[in-house]
Amino acid sequence: MKPKTFNVIDRDIIRTLYKEGIPMTIGEISDKTRISWITVKKHIGKLLELDLVEKVETPTRKTPKFVWNFAHYLEMNTLAEMTA
Repeated sequence: MKPKTFNVIDRDIIRTLYKEGIPMTIGEISDKTRISWITVKKHIGKLLELDLVEKVETPTRKTPKFVWNFAHYLEMNTLAEMTA
């Protein structure tokens, strides 16, 4: 199985979630990044697998929103610094 790699589209999605600071739908992320909806959807799936974003379900919405998983990011950077 091919390993998941982090690329410029993933970075733009993470950056947008970080800068906005609120849960966002795939459509909202697409509008802000100017990346097609289907591409954002594909990359959100990958970022979920990498535990870099979290899905936020709300009972009043059919579509979920997503947020940047800051805690996991800190863990990864702390581990990288400890092993460097």
